[in-house]
Amino acid sequence: MHPLAGQGVNLGFGDVICLINSLRESQRAGSDIGSSIYLKKYESERQSEAYIKVLGIDMLNRLYTHHNYPS
Repeated sequence: MHPLAGQGVNLGFGDVICLINSLRESQRAGSDIGSSIYLKKYESERQSEAYIKVLGIDMLNRLYTHHNYPS
């Protein structure tokens, strides 16, 4: 994550919350907490969240650092 975004800690908090929810879901289902089914679901959710943020921040960074001004 680009420091311009200041979103690293927010993504980290989201990771923790999502992981806790995945572990609880696994536990309620009687599965092993290391079950790949639940961990892959966690991974997929977090990757999509991070991807959206990274795209948005990258667009803002490109907008404000673009040096090809019209003449």
